[in-house]
Amino acid sequence: MKKKNYDEIFSKQRDLQDGLDFNDIKENVEVEEKTKVNFIKYLVPIFAFVVLISILTVGLIYLNNKQDFINTEYKEAISFFEDNQLDYSELTRSEVIDVHKDVVTNSFKLKVTSYVIKKAVEKTIKISDEIDDPDSDTTRDYWEYFIELHKKKKEKSGDYYDFLSIHENTEKGTMIFTGVVFTKYNNDETIWSIKFDYRALSYVEVDGYILVYGSSLEFPNDTGFISKVTSNGEVLWTSSIDEAKGISLIKEIDNKYLGLSTFNGSILKMFYITYDGEINLFNTVDFTPRRITKITEVENNYMLQFNDYSYGINGKTTYEELLIKIDELGNIIKEYTYSDDTYEYKIIASCEYKDEMYFAGYRYEKYDSVYDRGEISAVLEPIFEKSSNGEEITDDYVLELVKNNYQAVLLKYDKGLDGLTIIEVVEEALSQDIFVEDGKLVWQLKSFVWACFSPATSSFTIGGLCDIYNYILENGEYNIVKTDETVIYRG
Repeated sequence: MKKKNYDEIFSKQRDLQDGLDFNDIKENVEVEEKTKVNFIKYLVPIFAFVVLISILTVGLIYLNNKQDFINTEYKEAISFFEDNQLDYSELTRSEVIDVHKDVVTNSFKLKVTSYVIKKAVEKTIKISDEIDDPDSDTTRDYWEYFIELHKKKKEKSGDYYDFLSIHENTEKGTMIFTGVVFTKYNNDETIWSIKFDYRALSYVEVDGYILVYGSSLEFPNDTGFISKVTSNGEVLWTSSIDEAKGISLIKEIDNKYLGLSTFNGSILKMFYITYDGEINLFNTVDFTPRRITKITEVENNYMLQFNDYSYGINGKTTYEELLIKIDELGNIIKEYTYSDDTYEYKIIASCEYKDEMYFAGYRYEKYDSVYDRGEISAVLEPIFEKSSNGEEITDDYVLELVKNNYQAVLLKYDKGLDGLTIIEVVEEALSQDIFVEDGKLVWQLKSFVWACFSPATSSFTIGGLCDIYNYILENGEYNIVKTDETVIYRG
C-alpha cells in the first residue's frame, strides 16, 4: 500500500489560507444580506397591495350581491303594493321592504304597516271619521278584510255589500270593538258607507231596500237590531228586540217582514216587522236541551240545524245529528236524523232540489280514546304517542292522519223509507256547503292540502288548509271542478 504524503497535503492547505482575504469574505456576506433586505423591502408592499385588492374585490362582490338582493326585495315589495293597490308614495325604500315582510310573515308588528293598511281601509270604506290607529291584531283583521274585498272586486260585477268591524283605542291603550261599517260597492268603486253601533251579522235585499241585522255590542249581546237602508245609503230606521241574540233570517212576506232569531241557543223566536220598523213577536219555541246552530230557508219553510253532543256513562262524548223543518208559523213539519254503529255524522248544510231534500256533511269513525277530543281523537292519539317517544311530528305525518280521518257524505231524504240515505261518499274530504246554482245541484267539498300539530295554540290543536272543489250534478253524474278558493281548517 502506498503511503500518503501528509506533509504535502498540509502545505497546500496553508497556501490556500494564506491566499484568502477575510475582509473580502465579510464584504461579500454583507452584500448578500443587503440584497435579501432589499428584496423583502419590495416584496412587502407588493403583498400588501395584493391583499388589499383581494379584500376590495371580495367587498365589492359582497356589496354587489347585497345590492342585488335588496333590489330584488324592493322589486318584490313594489309588486306586492301595486298588486294590492296599496299606496307607497310616502314610504322610504326600506319601509316598503319592511311592510312587505311584516305582512307576508303574518306579523303585523310595525307601526308603518298599521299606517299603510289603515289608510287603505279608510280610502276603501269612505267614512268621514278616521279610524283609530290599530294594534297588531286589529291590523291583521283590517288586512284580511281588505284582501277579501280586493278579491271580491276582481270577481264580482254590479252592486255588492260588505262589513268591516271597527275597533277604537281606550284610555288604557287597549282596543275595543265599537261597531261595523257597512259599505256598498259597484264593481271596484266604493259608493257609500254607514257605521252601525251594533254587531251586524248579515243583510238581505228586499224590494229595493237593504235590511241589516245583528246584535248588541255589550255582553251578553242578547238584544237584536234591524236597520232599513235605502239604495242611496240612507238609514230609515233601526229597531230592536229583546232576548233575540243571533238573528238568523229576515224575509218579506204578506206586506211585512218575517224574522227568526235564537236566544240562549235553544229558544227560537219568530216575529213580524212592519215596513215602518214596528216589531211584533208572534211565536216562541223552546228546543231545550238541544241548541240551534243554524237556520236556513228551504223554499217557503225553514230548516233548523242542531249539532248536539252529550256525555255518556263512561264520560265519552257522543253526538246526535238532528235537523227539524218548520213552516212560517213555527210548526214542525219533519225531523231528519242519521246515525249508524260505525261512524259519527255531522250535517253541515241542506237544500231542496227538484222537490227533494239533500244534506251535505261528513263522518269519522267512532273512536274510544283516553283523550276524548271528539272527531280528532283518532288523529291526536298516534301524535301524542309519537311525541312521548321523542319522535318528530312532521306536517306530512299530520296531514295523512287528518286525511284518513274524514269522509265527506251526501245524503238525501228518501220518502219511501221516510228517512235519510247516503248517496255519495268522498274519502279524505269534508263537506263545505250545498246549494243550487244555475239550476244545478252543487255539493262543495274541502280537500286537505296541508296540516300541522299546534299544541301551544289555545283555539285549536290541529290546523290545516283545504282546497275547495265543486261537485256539480248534471244528468245524474258529477262534474268535478276545482275552484281557486282555499279555506282554513281548525280541529
